[in-house]
Amino acid sequence: MKNRFTVPGKNAWLYLICIAALTTLSAVYAGYFPLHRWLYLGAKDYFSCLVALFLGFQLWKAGTLPTAAFWKPLLGLGGFVLLAGYSLLQHVGLQGNAMEWVSSMRIWLYPVLLVWLGYAMAHLDPSNAQERRAGLTRTLGLMAVGSLGIYGLTIAHQLEWCKLYFVVKNICLEGPIPEQWIEPVHTGLVRMAGLFLDPVNNGHFWAWGMALWILHFRSLPRLVFWLMALVGLGILWLTYSKGALFQFLTILPWVLWNGMPPQFSAKNALRFSRILHGGILAAPLLLIVLIIGLSPYHPGLQNHWEAIQATVNQGTWWGEGAANHGQIAVLSHRLGDHHLGDSAWASIVGQFGWIGLILWGLSWVVFLRHLYEFDSFAALLLYLQWGISLFSEASMYPLSLMGVLVQAGYSLSLMPITHAAPDAPLPQNLKS
Repeated sequence: MKNRFTVPGKNAWLYLICIAALTTLSAVYAGYFPLHRWLYLGAKDYFSCLVALFLGFQLWKAGTLPTAAFWKPLLGLGGFVLLAGYSLLQHVGLQGNAMEWVSSMRIWLYPVLLVWLGYAMAHLDPSNAQERRAGLTRTLGLMAVGSLGIYGLTIAHQLEWCKLYFVVKNICLEGPIPEQWIEPVHTGLVRMAGLFLDPVNNGHFWAWGMALWILHFRSLPRLVFWLMALVGLGILWLTYSKGALFQFLTILPWVLWNGMPPQFSAKNALRFSRILHGGILAAPLLLIVLIIGLSPYHPGLQNHWEAIQATVNQGTWWGEGAANHGQIAVLSHRLGDHHLGDSAWASIVGQFGWIGLILWGLSWVVFLRHLYEFDSFAALLLYLQWGISLFSEASMYPLSLMGVLVQAGYSLSLMPITHAAPDAPLPQNLKS
């Protein structure tokens, strides 16, 4: 099967830049207006909803997209709707707080919104492949400047101006810096949190951005490519996000294979392609072995491994309800004696039980299988990120996922609206 992938267009890149900037601006705003907690903690959500409404209005106004096409990107996302329904039923049964349920489900349902945003942007984007790659260059350049600038300020001034932002999120600080910004192996080493103000979110964004960059390197000026590659890889390294680095190194052979295909015979090419795919599918198992083996030597890895052990020992079929575990419990000040965290899987089990984990896992399997037909790169990268989330809750946060999910929405716009022949030409704005 021929591998297919696309590049998000200018509307998507503008959205990604705005979201990154809003994160930092929200932290600055918190220092000046501490009582507006609802505003600076939800700024990214409000902006995303406004963009979704605007895009929906634009599509309706254009009148070029049949009503049935609005449901196309949801074909592979139905499992997330079932998860929401199950969690709502559980919430009613446990008589929990409504706002805490909304806050918790926001993290697990945000992928649906991001995919739809990319899908809508693709149908409104007239740019060609070359213009979209130029958008990638500009966005990564701005993100690099912002990340390096924030990193410099962090080291020089310790970011006193956004201390309150983390205090209201109930995040433990070391001085004015969140404790997760400090690499535990090398005491005092500050991680590159970037414009997202989180090293894990920043790491996964750059893992996606640099992999996509390398995949399309042939259409870029050589000097620009190597300059951005060095800067981007440097930022990825300085995030010290073990999951993001593992994700990038795992997908890199596949990216090089598709970006710079060697002159193999058809038989050998098929054999090598199967080896690459098999390696990616088996990567989460390798990660488990590495975590177990290295956990005695790294406090962070040890915490992740202990979270999995606690999940197995304490998990129930029904769960304890929304906002009782994971980072949402930290934000809601609901930490208990048996708090399960440091893992998206553990957070799901703690809140929604093993039933919730099964629904969530199957939702991702169905979606990735659906996406693979239209964008194998995005599907494989998301698969790796989902596997990494066994040991990292932050890897499944919207800021970690948003780049690749917006790209997935672009790729899903390749679905024929009518019963077209399999080899029908791609939409003009998505030809590569």
